[in-house]
Amino acid sequence: MGAGAPILWDVVEEHLEEAAFLWTGWERALDSPLFTPAMVASGPEHRLLAHLDALRVGGEPVARRLLLPALSGDDAGRAFAAGWVLAEEGGGPRVVEALGGADDAARPGLRRALELTGWPGADAALLAAAGRDGLAPPARAAALEALAA
Repeated sequence: MGAGAPILWDVVEEHLEEAAFLWTGWERALDSPLFTPAMVASGPEHRLLAHLDALRVGGEPVARRLLLPALSGDDAGRAFAAGWVLAEEGGGPRVVEALGGADDAARPGLRRALELTGWPGADAALLAAAGRDGLAPPARAAALEALAA
């Protein structure tokens, strides 16, 4: 977004909802014998990435208002979309931190976001999180699964 451009919150919220919905469809398409990798890439993945990119455009205001709250929600799709965008934009430590206190329903989305992110510090942060004292076993398992991916 250009400097001073107003954020159309209803549009940004729609991008978050669509990304959450499309993530589920993308995951199903990956497991479906009806989809080839090329079909997944040109269909569900292409649409998902378009909505994730739209969320990235909003920068810090969108992160504060929509993405950070989605990390601690109870929706795996919203947690995935928020976690992936934040990690890609330098907020990976926030996503790893959120993994430790995530709702059981949202944790798979956060784990998957950390598995797929291109954030260079992901491996070290996940390893440190997995070794942290007091981390709940489901969160430790999610950190190790993301690291293994």
